[in-house]
Amino acid sequence: MIHEPREVWQAELEATAGYERRQELNERWFRSKDPAAFEEFKQWTKSVRWPAELALWQKVNDWYASQLQAMSPRRRTSVPQVAVRCREKGCLLARVYCFALHGGGSRIYFVGRTSSGKPKHGVCNWAFADSFDGLTRWWQVGCKHGHTRLDSADLVDLAVPPALPSSEFLDMSPERVPAGPAESLAPESETVPDEYRLAWRAKIYLPPHDRWIPRAGPQC
Repeated sequence: MIHEPREVWQAELEATAGYERRQELNERWFRSKDPAAFEEFKQWTKSVRWPAELALWQKVNDWYASQLQAMSPRRRTSVPQVAVRCREKGCLLARVYCFALHGGGSRIYFVGRTSSGKPKHGVCNWAFADSFDGLTRWWQVGCKHGHTRLDSADLVDLAVPPALPSSEFLDMSPERVPAGPAESLAPESETVPDEYRLAWRAKIYLPPHDRWIPRAGPQC
């Protein structure tokens, strides 16, 4: 269990309020079909909501980064997590941690790197963020053998243990609450290749073939 400080959950409440305002503007434009209403909605999202929520999200990300840094290696390995590895040589591309929250639910935290070695980290199930104006949906990861991109929603499904529901903010519909990592990514278990059966059992995720882009040219 992890206790988020007041400023962390307060930041999420503020982001929730921002989402409600966005919905209000969106519905006003949808009902009126007035181009001016749509422009108001677009400008408010771009100039007000997006910068404010990005700042809040980064504050929460920094807090979780400090929590990981303060943990001993042994304690860090005790946190439920999934290792994302490359398809070629098994290079470690990212780790996805599942922090159980004291007040219920969980926080999914991503730590990875790109092919150039640039670090990436952040909370995947953050308030009501969405693909229209919501923070990071796709995480670019890679190594010298290739690269891929990971969907935040897939990472949430993959990282949450079966008995631990994810944050109520992201997974509100029944179909988004998986029975387990294998079921969430491949409902028809008879079609799952043996390599994926072993990977799920070991809490290792190999990006699918159709999402993995090998690096061109000679490789070490």
